[in-house]
Amino acid sequence: NPIAKKMYPILGAFLKLIDIELSAFRAVFNIVMWKDPFLSFWTTLVVFCLMVVLLFFPWRYLFFIVGLVGLGPQNYFLVDWFEAKRIAR
Repeated sequence: NPIAKKMYPILGAFLKLIDIELSAFRAVFNIVMWKDPFLSFWTTLVVFCLMVVLLFFPWRYLFFIVGLVGLGPQNYFLVDWFEAKRIAR
């Protein structure tokens, strides 16, 4: 591309970023428009299998564990530690 060659010293890093983003967009476009049938088939199959797995995934237990880790009883001990640290300043 002659324009890219002339602009490379000025905008080299930016053009590399745009080239990467354009390549990713083209890949996704080719998958969605079924221009690459092999990759489109495997993408569709993976998305369907992921949908079936996530449909029957025990979300209630996952959110319970995430809530327990994030907001659980360890925070009672951490409050005392933070208060002692704050008072020590």
